[in-house]
Amino acid sequence: MKKFLAFFFKHLYHGFSWAYDLVANIVSLGRWKKWVFEILPLLHGSRVLELGFGPGHLQAALQNNGFIAFGIDESMQMARMAGRRLSKTGKEQTHHIVRARAEAIPYPGNFFESIVATFPTPYIFLPETSSEIARVLRKGGKLVILLAAKPTGQNLPERFITWLFAITGESPPDEISRPALIEPFTKVGLRADIAWMQGENCKLLIITAIKT
Repeated sequence: MKKFLAFFFKHLYHGFSWAYDLVANIVSLGRWKKWVFEILPLLHGSRVLELGFGPGHLQAALQNNGFIAFGIDESMQMARMAGRRLSKTGKEQTHHIVRARAEAIPYPGNFFESIVATFPTPYIFLPETSSEIARVLRKGGKLVILLAAKPTGQNLPERFITWLFAITGESPPDEISRPALIEPFTKVGLRADIAWMQGENCKLLIITAIKT
């Protein structure tokens, strides 16, 4: 199942990117963007870097909430989709999105007050990624990672989604290996924590880390 999901999501993020929003809406009952936007109050400062901006929904939301939004993504297809979406926002602000990998962030050190990633793939736990995050965060800067969402409603569709997320591994159990998940970030000097946050009819698993 994990191999199939890795194959499926790889192609959904590249060759079949045109179907990304549709698939995400179906499997989340139309709630995935709401889950993503739940992290906005956790960010601080002005310059925010999004790792893996995908179709650009959070980039637009960051701008609408007064942040100076930057984003990197390795997918050419997603970069095109996000560029088209951001060009329609009517903002005078320049859109700071580039094709790049989180293991080699193309920005100077101590540049961002916040870094955010939502539903990232395992690249987020690579030593190269955590080192780059620590490098470009300013002192006191904050990392926010939305790892997973777990619907908590009891109607039939929500119970089905909860079951589906459980068998595919998209929604981890309540009792998680916290040290293992935050270790990549504590190793590079960040003060990290992980916790479930209560949302509307859902729980969100979030890592937060501060550069001390």
